[in-house]
Amino acid sequence: MSQHLKILAAFFLACFTNSAISKTSYRGTLLRVVTPSTLDIQISETDFIQIQILGPDYMADSKRLCTEEDIKSKCERLQELLGEQDIGVTIEKRDDKVMYGDIVYQGKLLSSTMISEGWYRVDNKMYSAAYLFDAERKAFCNYRGVWAKNKGRHEVISKCMRR
Repeated sequence: MSQHLKILAAFFLACFTNSAISKTSYRGTLLRVVTPSTLDIQISETDFIQIQILGPDYMADSKRLCTEEDIKSKCERLQELLGEQDIGVTIEKRDDKVMYGDIVYQGKLLSSTMISEGWYRVDNKMYSAAYLFDAERKAFCNYRGVWAKNKGRHEVISKCMRR
């Protein structure tokens, strides 16, 4: 078999196979919340994928398991938010064990919800998507979550009124 045919065959398999290695989107249900940034998604009766949600700046939370007392509430909120409903998963990149991307539920992106509700700030070192910064501004101007400490500060009021 010529080199060109091998490359073409590999390309065909990569593009059209139904394996978890090549897919960029899935449908499934939440199996478990591992950390506030990492979720296991059941995609069939026997298979699940692990996805790390991109966009928020999790700080130290990304490495902390949901069994830790001060992290439990964030994990429980994710469980309540996604529950038993059918969700979509979009994959942007992957490594050996984990896929990286976002969750689509009820027509919303999970990363945007986490930021607009003030759970986290935008990871501005890695992401520059306007929708994430719009979500952060919404949380900032409404004093949600991590922004609650700013309530009543003149510079916040004037910054939000200029918009």
